[in-house]
Amino acid sequence: MVKGKVFYDQQSRPNIKVVWKPPNYDGGSAISHYIVEHKTVKTEWSSAANATIKTTEYSLQVKKSETYTIRVTAVNKLGVGEPAVLTVKFTGWYERRFR
Repeated sequence: MVKGKVFYDQQSRPNIKVVWKPPNYDGGSAISHYIVEHKTVKTEWSSAANATIKTTEYSLQVKKSETYTIRVTAVNKLGVGEPAVLTVKFTGWYERRFR
Protein backbone atom coordinates (compact mmCIF):
# COMPACT_ATOMS: atom_id res chain seq x y z
CA MET A 1 0.00 0.00 0.00
CA VAL A 2 1.41 3.40 -1.01
CA LYS A 3 0.50 6.54 0.92
CA GLY A 4 1.49 10.14 0.24
CA LYS A 5 2.04 13.01 2.62
CA VAL A 6 2.64 16.68 1.83
CA PHE A 7 5.26 18.48 3.88
CA TYR A 8 7.44 21.59 3.66
CA ASP A 9 11.16 21.89 4.24
CA GLN A 10 13.08 24.76 5.87
CA GLN A 11 13.03 26.80 2.66
CA SER A 12 9.22 26.48 2.55
CA ARG A 13 9.38 24.52 -0.67
CA PRO A 14 6.65 21.92 -0.97
CA ASN A 15 7.57 18.25 -1.12
CA ILE A 16 5.74 15.00 -1.56
CA LYS A 17 6.80 12.34 0.90
CA VAL A 18 5.73 8.89 -0.24
CA VAL A 19 5.69 6.07 2.32
CA TRP A 20 4.79 2.47 1.53
CA LYS A 21 4.67 -1.00 3.02
CA PRO A 22 6.52 -3.91 1.43
CA PRO A 23 4.29 -6.17 -0.68
CA ASN A 24 2.36 -8.89 1.16
CA TYR A 25 3.87 -11.57 -1.07
CA ASP A 26 7.47 -11.47 -2.30
CA GLY A 27 7.55 -14.85 -4.10
CA GLY A 28 9.85 -16.32 -1.45
CA SER A 29 12.68 -13.87 -2.10
CA ALA A 30 13.45 -10.79 0.01
CA ILE A 31 12.95 -7.36 -1.57
CA SER A 32 16.36 -5.95 -2.57
CA HIS A 33 15.19 -2.43 -3.47
CA TYR A 34 12.38 -0.29 -4.87
CA ILE A 35 12.10 1.69 -8.08
CA VAL A 36 10.36 5.05 -7.61
CA GLU A 37 9.18 7.01 -10.65
CA HIS A 38 7.19 10.24 -10.92
CA LYS A 39 5.51 12.38 -13.55
CA THR A 40 3.06 15.21 -14.10
CA VAL A 41 0.34 15.48 -16.72
CA LYS A 42 2.81 17.30 -18.98
CA THR A 43 5.90 15.11 -18.43
CA GLU A 44 7.00 11.53 -19.02
CA TRP A 45 7.95 9.10 -16.24
CA SER A 46 11.19 10.04 -14.53
CA SER A 47 13.17 7.86 -12.12
CA ALA A 48 14.02 8.98 -8.60
CA ALA A 49 17.41 10.64 -8.17
CA ASN A 50 18.68 7.47 -6.48
CA ALA A 51 17.40 4.70 -8.75
CA THR A 52 17.64 2.00 -6.08
CA ILE A 53 15.72 3.02 -2.98
CA LYS A 54 16.43 0.62 -0.11
CA THR A 55 13.97 2.14 2.39
CA THR A 56 10.18 2.38 2.17
CA GLU A 57 9.97 6.14 1.77
CA TYR A 58 10.98 8.78 -0.77
CA SER A 59 10.66 12.58 -0.95
CA LEU A 60 10.17 14.57 -4.14
CA GLN A 61 10.45 18.37 -4.32
CA VAL A 62 7.53 20.05 -6.06
CA LYS A 63 8.19 23.08 -8.26
CA LYS A 64 4.68 24.30 -9.12
CA SER A 65 0.96 23.72 -8.78
CA GLU A 66 0.49 20.42 -10.54
CA THR A 67 -0.85 16.92 -10.23
CA TYR A 68 1.94 14.43 -9.58
CA THR A 69 1.70 10.69 -10.10
CA ILE A 70 4.20 8.49 -8.29
CA ARG A 71 4.66 4.78 -8.81
CA VAL A 72 6.67 2.41 -6.64
CA THR A 73 7.82 -1.03 -7.75
CA ALA A 74 9.45 -3.70 -5.56
CA VAL A 75 12.42 -5.62 -6.96
CA ASN A 76 13.94 -8.91 -5.82
CA LYS A 77 16.04 -11.66 -7.41
CA LEU A 78 12.88 -13.02 -9.11
CA GLY A 79 12.28 -9.74 -10.93
CA VAL A 80 10.16 -6.59 -10.80
CA GLY A 81 6.70 -6.57 -9.23
CA GLU A 82 3.54 -4.71 -10.20
CA PRO A 83 3.77 -0.96 -9.48
CA ALA A 84 1.67 0.72 -6.80
CA VAL A 85 0.46 4.17 -7.92
CA LEU A 86 -0.34 7.34 -5.97
CA THR A 87 -1.62 10.66 -7.35
CA VAL A 88 -1.15 13.90 -5.39
CA LYS A 89 -2.51 17.28 -6.49
CA PHE A 90 -1.05 20.58 -5.32
CA THR A 91 -2.97 23.84 -5.67
CA GLY A 92 -1.81 27.44 -5.79
CA TRP A 93 -3.12 27.78 -2.23
CA TYR A 94 -0.23 25.67 -0.95
CA GLU A 95 2.33 27.79 -2.76
CA ARG A 96 0.89 31.11 -1.54
CA ARG A 97 0.30 29.88 1.99
CA PHE A 98 3.82 28.61 2.63
CA ARG A 99 6.07 31.04 0.76
